[in-house]
Amino acid sequence: MYTGELDMNKPLGKKNAIIDLRTLQLKNYLATLPTIPNSWNWGSKISNWPMMMNDTIGDCTCAAAGHIVELDTTLNGTPDVPTDAQVLSMYESVSGYNPSNPSSDVGADLITCMKYLQNTGLSGQKLYAYASVSPTNMAHVKAATYLFSSLYIGVQLPITAQNQSGAGQTWTVAPDFATNADAQPNSWGGHCIPIVGFCSTHLDIVTWGELQYMSWNFLRKYCDEMYALLSQMWIGKATPGLLNLSQLDADLSLITG
Repeated sequence: MYTGELDMNKPLGKKNAIIDLRTLQLKNYLATLPTIPNSWNWGSKISNWPMMMNDTIGDCTCAAAGHIVELDTTLNGTPDVPTDAQVLSMYESVSGYNPSNPSSDVGADLITCMKYLQNTGLSGQKLYAYASVSPTNMAHVKAATYLFSSLYIGVQLPITAQNQSGAGQTWTVAPDFATNADAQPNSWGGHCIPIVGFCSTHLDIVTWGELQYMSWNFLRKYCDEMYALLSQMWIGKATPGLLNLSQLDADLSLITG
């Protein structure tokens, strides 16, 4: 669990976003938007979010995937928390990290991680597909979180977020954003987190083993990539009639066939 002792000088673990024109866009498959509650928090179903080694190595992309697996399996009634060894194996595969060589701890990109989850899986859980969501489309952010339990996102964190990190705290945009160098995107570094809930004022996120919050304005300022992870477990169970699965399957066959 995060104790306030995270090394703020340690480089974060999300590499720059990769632009892959083949990436599916969720907006193309939402057959209809359901009525979305004003607030929803899947994360309240989890009492313990393991650190998954993200306090010692830059494996945030893999720790975030581990937290999503933990949440999805819990909601499915078969709780499964990926072990540190499983998360480490994923990080080694997606980043080239070698525990005997600290200089190889250079982080990973989200696209490579999602392809790993689709082809190999984490703790036996695989993705059916992944699809990009616009972080500026509040309706789609809410719908995707509500329908698929979470969103897998990358943020270019500012240094000002350092004293806003910890259980129950909220990442917000500094009032002097325009003139404060510490408030600029990526002044701290790239980080990967899951969104697990929302309300009118903020989003619920998991980072460094804790549930905390992020304002909507912070999302718009600092999020540089966002994906809905359509797990094989949930694809038919959570979205009956809401996703155009036939079109999704056809498009998947074009990019994976």
